[in-house]
Amino acid sequence: MMDALESRVLFSTINTSSVSLYNANGTPGAKIDKHMALFVLVHGDNMNPSMMTDMAAAVEDELPANEYQVLILDWSQLASAPQLAAKVGLAVGDALAGMIKASRIPVSRVNLIGFSMGGTVIGRAAKDLKTNTSEVNRIIGVDPSAGYYEPADYAQDSAYSIAFCGDDTYGGTVGSLSADDAILLTGLSSNDLDRHSDVFQTVTTIWQNDAGLSSDGDAAVSSLFSIQSILNGSPPNWRKNSEDGGFVAVMACKDTGGDPSPILLTYINSRNHTITVE
Repeated sequence: MMDALESRVLFSTINTSSVSLYNANGTPGAKIDKHMALFVLVHGDNMNPSMMTDMAAAVEDELPANEYQVLILDWSQLASAPQLAAKVGLAVGDALAGMIKASRIPVSRVNLIGFSMGGTVIGRAAKDLKTNTSEVNRIIGVDPSAGYYEPADYAQDSAYSIAFCGDDTYGGTVGSLSADDAILLTGLSSNDLDRHSDVFQTVTTIWQNDAGLSSDGDAAVSSLFSIQSILNGSPPNWRKNSEDGGFVAVMACKDTGGDPSPILLTYINSRNHTITVE
């Protein structure tokens, strides 16, 4: 693990020495390989790396093993104080950016995925890593909590960004709508916290579908949002801000009380036609 890092955020010094990297299978002690493209998954508050392993495994299985490295950022020791989570998230983002810089991997080969307050972490890290000539490749927000203490701007700080939003009080819409494309998920739990978790599980299911690890939900919808599709940067020909609130598409989901999954995607294309994928 790298030397202890401290970040001054809103006049508070937060010690981030406990922040570290885990392998996709949840084992500690991971190191960034500068010779491979990188995905880093970041959990939210009151979480730990073990809660990210299903998603990480799906991401890893979608990518060529000899070209990509998939890691999980552990900030669990700092993630247990929700009243300070947004401030801590910024400090953890600084720590993640420091790890990436220290590895000397080209910033353009870095891809960041953040759930909940992990959205603040990746937004800050991307902002730290951006230069006049380089920026992170992809930002993927999964019901991200971002923008509490500084403006969230996923689109500005990456080559392409996309976010999946449950429009709940835990993720909100600020971080999601700062992305190039924001997808609104519907049909999930009416309880805000459960809906927040449902977004995470639905996105995990989408990537598991594409990796052949699950057959839940609609495969056509899942393929649109596979890791490879996001890397290709070729989303459907939807009209920007066409849905209420500024979203580009609405993903209807099936909430079975267990593993929610996508069943239908609706968007308006550039010719103002409503397109349905099912």
